[in-house]
Amino acid sequence: MGLACLSAGLWGADKSTEAISLIPDLSQIHDLIITIDSEGVCQIQTTGTDPYLLTLPLPETFDPQKQFMLSFDYITEEAMALQVFFAPSLTETGSLQSSLSACKEWTCFSVNLTESRFFTAGVRNLRLDFGQTAGRALQIRNLFLRPPTPQEKRIAQEHAIENQAKQLLESGIRAYLKNDYPCQIHRVAVDANSIQIRGNLSADWDQVYLCQALPDQILFGPFMDPQPRSVLSPNPPILHEFRFAHTLPEQKGNFALKIPRFIRSGSIQQDRLFSRWVIGRKDTRYRGNRYQLLSHARWSDPQAALWNEPAEKPASKKGIGALGINRPLEDLDQLGISSATVNIVLNELILPANRIPSIPYQLNGKTYSFNPSYVEQLDQILREASRRNIITAAIILIKKDRAGGGPGNPAGYLAHPKCEKSAIYAMANVSQPEGIEYYQTALDFLANRYSRPDKQYGRIHHWIIHNEVDMGFQWTSAGQIGPLTYMDLYQKSMRIAYLTARKYNANAKVFISLTHYWNWTPFPERGYRPRQLLEILLDQCKAEGDFQWAIAYHPYPQSLLEPKTWLDKKANFTFETPYITPHNIEVLDAWVKREYTWFEGRTQRIVWLSEQGFNSPDYSPASLSDQAAGMAYAWKKIRPLDSIETFIYHNWVDNEQEDGLHIGLRKLPADNQEPKPIWYLYRDLETPEEEAACEFAKDLIGIDDWDQVRYTEPILETGRIGY
Repeated sequence: MGLACLSAGLWGADKSTEAISLIPDLSQIHDLIITIDSEGVCQIQTTGTDPYLLTLPLPETFDPQKQFMLSFDYITEEAMALQVFFAPSLTETGSLQSSLSACKEWTCFSVNLTESRFFTAGVRNLRLDFGQTAGRALQIRNLFLRPPTPQEKRIAQEHAIENQAKQLLESGIRAYLKNDYPCQIHRVAVDANSIQIRGNLSADWDQVYLCQALPDQILFGPFMDPQPRSVLSPNPPILHEFRFAHTLPEQKGNFALKIPRFIRSGSIQQDRLFSRWVIGRKDTRYRGNRYQLLSHARWSDPQAALWNEPAEKPASKKGIGALGINRPLEDLDQLGISSATVNIVLNELILPANRIPSIPYQLNGKTYSFNPSYVEQLDQILREASRRNIITAAIILIKKDRAGGGPGNPAGYLAHPKCEKSAIYAMANVSQPEGIEYYQTALDFLANRYSRPDKQYGRIHHWIIHNEVDMGFQWTSAGQIGPLTYMDLYQKSMRIAYLTARKYNANAKVFISLTHYWNWTPFPERGYRPRQLLEILLDQCKAEGDFQWAIAYHPYPQSLLEPKTWLDKKANFTFETPYITPHNIEVLDAWVKREYTWFEGRTQRIVWLSEQGFNSPDYSPASLSDQAAGMAYAWKKIRPLDSIETFIYHNWVDNEQEDGLHIGLRKLPADNQEPKPIWYLYRDLETPEEEAACEFAKDLIGIDDWDQVRYTEPILETGRIGY
């Protein structure tokens, strides 16, 4: 079929003199098959893990300020990702990611390409990538690059206003964190029934109050004395409304105030353990309770735990990921596993009120219902871990929920309302009171049940909060927002989890989960740099009180497909390195040993390498040997590093749904989960057989002694990167 037919049939008639009919370059397709039926409909079948097509060059009349809406009609029985690249630049940087929902009838799809700053007059072709899975079918017709409709223009204008508001919020949070306020709150001590707040007033202020900031409240803005406003700033002061405020003495010096911990809020008793406290000056020029900040807010210090058991640590560095009752649990003994992770999806846990059967749970004067079958699964696997003294961290995950919350779907409150459609998991909804209520209640149920000294139901020692937050658009989505706004949400999720866990376990820690990127992200429009997120978290702790968080890092090889991590070129030995992989894992060890990163400046934070593995592209002897050599190399690098408490291997068993990767210790279920050579190597680590088991890898790596792979030079301090 000729291109003229393609243009008129497959891609539809040009309904606008300014619309550009996009035509595929049939010589520039990859991992897919395209056929055209008699109606001119394009039938696409993906055949590999990187399916894409390139369009023919755009005409000289193309104007990105006019023709910026990519649109087409489609049918697909399975949802799939869509990613748009802008040739000649075909890097991840600046690409747009979206998704196609499953639909059995023709459905219109459109996306505004100006959401990427790389959509410019220099674009010559578009490349459309259709997910990462073979065997998917898709039909497309009427593919255009066209001007927006009046409705799309209005939406674009609304987006522009929304983006301006996002930028202002970023600036406000930055100013708040960097500001040197004249007053301070030093401590917020909590006991069973009361809260005692201690602080300092720097001068004899009038109309000064101790104000309660609820967890969903955003605080930002510099201190400005409103009298006289014209001298210090041309702008009015930023004021905040607080529902509860307590009068403070109007004289300079230290103060202490004791208040009730619980207050009535609607149908429940509000636990003010999860509030922040801030000193505010009431502005009497405005009606209502409007205050100007005189201090940073301060989170509560954890209360004395119900059970104060001795701290437990893994007996060795060997761990395994994604504990499940359907796993080959004999491996826990045969491999000598000392630590593990278990995924907990909170949406599966919460049921509508009074559902039968359910597990009732009372908290703050209200009864909640929990899913007995899901809880029983957790009980089974956590008991298996506990009876082996395996130190376990729960990975707290939240599915996106487009339906939203309500009496018949309380779990719908859990996901952040701005979670992107293309995301796999969501940020906790810490922006709305109902989201906070159900999030904290679910965590309280888990912490109460799995912190018992008798380990009746098993035990959770630590809490990894969500997954790979630097790739939030995929794994912990709260919409497309700046790093400061994102971390304002994420810190609240961490704090709620921390204060909840510490109610029952005095040694529980919460972990921030990060990928193998460090001072770089391949998705600057949507992702974040892990180092930047960590530095924001440090500044949040400096401003609002520190807490015992730790790092759950995922140092995969630079390419997840390549097990020879000793060849990683973008993993260098500086704090500016784009990646942290097994090749330069010493960088992470050096960073957590900088005193400015320590808890309260005196206790070094711990690191769990909580997800990483090595690929075997196939099951040939050479591939399996390379996979095992990657593990041997990584082990010899991390074992001397005392900041790294555990190495959690992922994946336990090869998974056909893992984008073509075969990183398991065992083969696919179709191959009877047969142990690979890496399984036997992992078994022998930290045993007298370790040296003999690792010996084969030296020739593959090109060394004579394991000391040759360890980096022992100092990693020079280069200062904070800022944000």
